[in-house]
Amino acid sequence: MCAVHMSTIFGIDAMDSVDVVTHRTETLSLLSKRIGDPNEAVNDVTLTAVARYVGQVILCNNGNNAEETKLHMNGLERMLALNPDFEPSNQVREMLFWTDLTAAALCHAPPRQLTKRPNIRLYGNPMLQTPRSTIGIVCRGFQKIIADHEVFKGITDILHDLRCLAAVAHYSDSKVHSEIPIFVSLCFGVGERLGGLLAMGGSTVFESCRLAAMVFVEIVLLHNNTPNAVLLAAGMKRTLSRANMEVLLQQQPELLTWILYMGNMAAFGTEMAPWFLRRFAQALSFQGLSLFETVRNVLIEFLWLDGVSNEHLKSVWSEVQEMI
Repeated sequence: MCAVHMSTIFGIDAMDSVDVVTHRTETLSLLSKRIGDPNEAVNDVTLTAVARYVGQVILCNNGNNAEETKLHMNGLERMLALNPDFEPSNQVREMLFWTDLTAAALCHAPPRQLTKRPNIRLYGNPMLQTPRSTIGIVCRGFQKIIADHEVFKGITDILHDLRCLAAVAHYSDSKVHSEIPIFVSLCFGVGERLGGLLAMGGSTVFESCRLAAMVFVEIVLLHNNTPNAVLLAAGMKRTLSRANMEVLLQQQPELLTWILYMGNMAAFGTEMAPWFLRRFAQALSFQGLSLFETVRNVLIEFLWLDGVSNEHLKSVWSEVQEMI
């Protein structure tokens, strides 16, 4: 597994080594024997070993191993089914949760909710319990919007993958995830899908939301402060400038608040920043939002990553308070 990790992260060509192949075969053999013993199959040690192995499978081959990942996740699920009353320790539960969410994003499938007590640190309960084809798989703030706007129903799969990736980033403490090749590859894939969408039906809300989601991928998930972020901010400003802001606030006040917040993030340090700041203040005033935590609770309903978004919101809040 160490060789797999070195090969994946640093590009060291260790995978064809005879020693690596030998140790990999021996490891799988030992795991198979342990899993085959009813007394040893379901405990923290065995689950940790299997989850670590699945994690390395996920990290390898730049995302071209969805079928193998599914196979191992099926095995992990069957292991846990052998003893439904077993509950892993907190550390093992964290590992299973990370593995489950990463595999879900890679395989474009709903997380399997491997344990009886889903982790609730992220926005209440981030485990997506319903099939991805329904509105229940996306962040809560998008649910009513999808129900009310036909145009949004076609991107539920993208929102699902974004939420999985945000959860993976959250559990890596918003630091190391952007250095993991498979995570970066999955983010680029989602970004390309968002970029390939055309503005549908002249919907200002949809187009600005699409661009805001791309900002989330670029800046929040990948930490890329690139010229592309400025272009996205310009696109959001152009789109929103064509619409009546008061009408948009009456129709979708909370979504517009999140969109303008993402615009602030993309336009930070540019001449567009005051434009987004004023309209963000307008959206908060319209809804009577005057407390930091209240504003944060609105934004969390859409796409959010504590390690990045909290600090940026504090910066924006220090400027916008006097404008509300």
